[in-house]
Amino acid sequence: MKKPFIWLAMILAVLTVFSSCGGNAPADPAAETRGTAGQAVTQSVGPQTDDGGAAVGAETSPAADTETKPGEETEPSGLSAPTSGPTEPGEGTETPAPSVTLTPAARTEAVLYYGDARLGVLSSTQTKEDVTSALAVRLKNGVSPGRPLTVREEETDEEPLPFDALIDDLAGRVLDEEQSGYALYLSDNYIGAAASESAVRGAIDDFCAAIEKWLEEGTVELHGAELCACKIKKADIFSRAELAALISTCLNKGMIIVGVDYDRIMRYAAAIKLPADTFVICTSELQIEEKVVPFDVKTVEDPTRYKSYRLVESEGSSGLVRYTYNVTFENGVEVSRTLIGKTVLKEAVSRRVVVGTADAMFWPLGEDNIRVTSCYGDREHPIDGVVKEHGGIDLAGPQPGDIDRKPIYAAYDGVVKVVGDEGSSGYGKYVVIDHGKELYPGKRVETLYAHCNKIVVKEGQTVKKGEIIAYVGSTGKSTGPHLHFEVRVDGVRTDPLLYSYQLSLSSKNDEPIPAKDFIKTEPY
Repeated sequence: MKKPFIWLAMILAVLTVFSSCGGNAPADPAAETRGTAGQAVTQSVGPQTDDGGAAVGAETSPAADTETKPGEETEPSGLSAPTSGPTEPGEGTETPAPSVTLTPAARTEAVLYYGDARLGVLSSTQTKEDVTSALAVRLKNGVSPGRPLTVREEETDEEPLPFDALIDDLAGRVLDEEQSGYALYLSDNYIGAAASESAVRGAIDDFCAAIEKWLEEGTVELHGAELCACKIKKADIFSRAELAALISTCLNKGMIIVGVDYDRIMRYAAAIKLPADTFVICTSELQIEEKVVPFDVKTVEDPTRYKSYRLVESEGSSGLVRYTYNVTFENGVEVSRTLIGKTVLKEAVSRRVVVGTADAMFWPLGEDNIRVTSCYGDREHPIDGVVKEHGGIDLAGPQPGDIDRKPIYAAYDGVVKVVGDEGSSGYGKYVVIDHGKELYPGKRVETLYAHCNKIVVKEGQTVKKGEIIAYVGSTGKSTGPHLHFEVRVDGVRTDPLLYSYQLSLSSKNDEPIPAKDFIKTEPY
């Protein structure tokens, strides 16, 4: 009998609690946090109050589309409210209130992806083409996405993102990537980069062409311009127009290009310092010059003359030539000139000089005694008084008291051919030396030394140029101490002075004395 009373007391306590919770339930401050998209919301159904208020224990979801008004009863659709009132004792235990889980209806939405990155939901009025067009406007400069841009249909209860925010996010991801490009360097200074080589070259051409329009003449060049393939962040890529503006700004040329973001250009240019000779104005002009052309000297060798022989047969005269040049200047300084024309106004005439090739003879009496007392040719004989040919030259010797003190030297290398003595007639004591064909190519040359006082060589003996072969005397038909000297070419007596024109004084002196400078004295 006690059990029914215990159940009755419990039921009365529950009813008392329900009756104390009349009216609308207050909003849950954590409902927004809990009721996030995609989460299930649980609503407990309990007995209604007598004053028409909501049942105690009901939980509202922020995803619900309706709001309970004061005085209205809220009851889940399809659910019957339990009967209110106490259960009579003895009717058994009360059935617990059932719980129901509600899931908001999912929608099929267009979701934008960049590669594998999920960016967000597009609105129903936006398409992939709209995104592509808006992105192209935002990027410019030849920058393109490095990953595929796709739209996928997905079931989601997410709200669409604002279109500008979506494009900003996408552009930021693209610009943060690297791509292949071409960098421009001027004088080893990095200027900027474009997406293609043609864009960089085009920027240079655009800059130069714009500056050239201001010039009266000449062209513009950039010294030290280099293009280099590189990997560059897409955010740092310039368009062709921007790069041309950047070049102009770095060189302080003040060129303005419409549509260029000069704030960005100035930020980049502030860190670039270029040398003055990077920017070059090239000009050119024709210049005409007339120049005197010196005559040349043509040398003709004569083997019949000694090496000391030199004769100017004809004087030369200078010529005159007009030259036309194309002269190039860089920033006003001449850097090159190219000959494009030549006109001969007057021909130059060569000077003709004859030189001997035969080796010079040593002066027979040495360089201390160069007096010629009788030359080669017709003369009146000092003893006979008859005019006849003198076959050599007479060289003054020592005074009579100095006999045997004045040596006679071999005029050139050779072999003693004759050592003779004609007594009181003719040559007296004399020596003949055969010099072979070295002195006069193709002809045999011999020298004769007459009127000697003493001879110190023998026939067949080899002698050297300048070697003592005898001493000056006055033997034979002579009027006093002297040397009679002859040069014979193939047996024919020849004037030694005319043949050599100038005779070498010694092996130590290469400047011979002309024949006209020899001192002629009276013969002995």
